[in-house]
Amino acid sequence: LTHSTIDREWNCVSEADLQIDGLNYAHDFLVTPDWYIFHITPFVKTSPELTKQIIKGETSPGESMKFYDDAKSGMVFVQRNVQTASAQRQQIFMQAEPCHIFHFCNAEQIGTGEDSVIKFGAVCLPKAFNMEWQYKGFLSNTSDAPGVYHDYEANFKTRTLKRSCPEPVADRSCEFPTINPYRHVPSPSSGSPRFVYLMSGQKGIPLPFTDIVKYDTIDRTTKVWHSDGVIGEPVFFPRLGNASTHFGDEDDGWIITQFYKPGAHESEFLVLDAKKIEDGPICRLKMGRDKHIPYSFHGTFCPYVFTHPKPKL
Repeated sequence: LTHSTIDREWNCVSEADLQIDGLNYAHDFLVTPDWYIFHITPFVKTSPELTKQIIKGETSPGESMKFYDDAKSGMVFVQRNVQTASAQRQQIFMQAEPCHIFHFCNAEQIGTGEDSVIKFGAVCLPKAFNMEWQYKGFLSNTSDAPGVYHDYEANFKTRTLKRSCPEPVADRSCEFPTINPYRHVPSPSSGSPRFVYLMSGQKGIPLPFTDIVKYDTIDRTTKVWHSDGVIGEPVFFPRLGNASTHFGDEDDGWIITQFYKPGAHESEFLVLDAKKIEDGPICRLKMGRDKHIPYSFHGTFCPYVFTHPKPKL
């Protein structure tokens, strides 16, 4: 992999070619002051024969995504902020319970070197997960194998990785965890990362995704807004923009999500106060009668406005 670091003026300030043993898939990753963190999934296998079939159109990568009992499962921690060749960067593998991870959440590194402890969260899909388009409702077989939020704690002294499922979110099918983008790597002035926002089903009901859940990882409590339709990924917009790195509360901002009303076949974008998720939308941006946007996946916050130049004919 080539990892690029872009500054706030959109300049590439560094590039690192990462040669990671055993990495067969990378959808998301984490960054701490000293480490890149990647998931080694036991749900992907590659071979020359499979590659030929994909190129010929005889199958797709998703159709072969399933749990392989003999595959490695865990996290690999790759050293960063060092002036050395990729092959010489320290890599530490820690075995973990088998699951597939598309999306991570907060991450916090406590200590340095052998005394480091890294805490992070992720939505974990169980062994039964595959990419079957079940009921044409979501990308995978979510009704049978829903994703559930988990906490991880990596201990560098013992080289062990512990996983736990917090009780407040244990019975909620969820995906697309969102955080304040300027608190992903917390600064000394901002304290430990705290809040995660989840696209969730109702308790005990895997699909459809109807709720936005705000999970407090410190108090272990939740606040929930239940919609009367289907929601998309919640995106956090910090009220203070770039200044949110050092100033203001972590949840000082808004959540924007795509919303679909099945009965009317219409889409809206909803704006919620991140501090008061349970109060519901403070603004609805309507697409218009009988207009909808196909169900989408990802959004992201950017403090700038980009416009296309006028076409030159």
